[in-house]
Amino acid sequence: MKSKTILILLLIAVAISVQAQDNTKKLKEIRVDLVQLDTITAQAKKTEPLILQGQITNSPEKELYLFTDSVGKYKPDTLRLDNEGRFYLKTYNAINPQKVSIQNKRTQLNNIYVAPGYNLTITADASDFPTLMETTQITGKGAESNRYRELYLKEYIRRKEADNWYEFTDEAKFSSYLEAEKQLTDSIEKVAFGKAVGNDPYFSHFEEMTRLDNLFLLEYKKIAFTKLTGMNARQAREFVEKLADATLIKDINNEAYFISENYKG
Repeated sequence: MKSKTILILLLIAVAISVQAQDNTKKLKEIRVDLVQLDTITAQAKKTEPLILQGQITNSPEKELYLFTDSVGKYKPDTLRLDNEGRFYLKTYNAINPQKVSIQNKRTQLNNIYVAPGYNLTITADASDFPTLMETTQITGKGAESNRYRELYLKEYIRRKEADNWYEFTDEAKFSSYLEAEKQLTDSIEKVAFGKAVGNDPYFSHFEEMTRLDNLFLLEYKKIAFTKLTGMNARQAREFVEKLADATLIKDINNEAYFISENYKG
């Protein structure tokens, strides 16, 4: 009987110990979350606001959403369009320079560069997606960093009747496409970022982000081509090794690459 009592007491002690450990773990997780929240709050207080304003006509949705990355936490803001499509948003959630989208299910403005202190005026006609791409204009403080987007979209629209890269099956044709695409993006980068902008501290950051995004997008397409054409492991390895950017691959763990969403993807 005494042994049974001791066993029960031991089991109770173990249960209490396990519960205490769980509680300690939860408290640590809460402390970590609170520290991160304090960090975000402190940074936000030091940060200039991001202002987005303008007019998006013919949008089927009157609420669009902006998600900004605030130290690993994605925070949503709502852009409410009035009856004529006008909107105004002032947010402190964009505490670092980044690429964002303003979107809902049927209206999407993609790849917009925002940063603390930017004051962008955006106008567009959202009747349909092609019209939205063609009519979007971005002016105001920070517009120079968004110049690449504007120039590339114009070229994309001009070439919209061309073959899609993911439909290629011929290796030589695909390789020619890659060369032409790199020449195009390099030339647009030079035009968009060729002249320094004195009043934008994030201009060079977005220049490097754009360069890396373009390079890693090409690498992604090379890998995707091996899947689309059904190459086996040996063929895929030989194909990628032959076409891969050796400099990027050699330094693939470079932390500086993390400003590129395509690298992280």
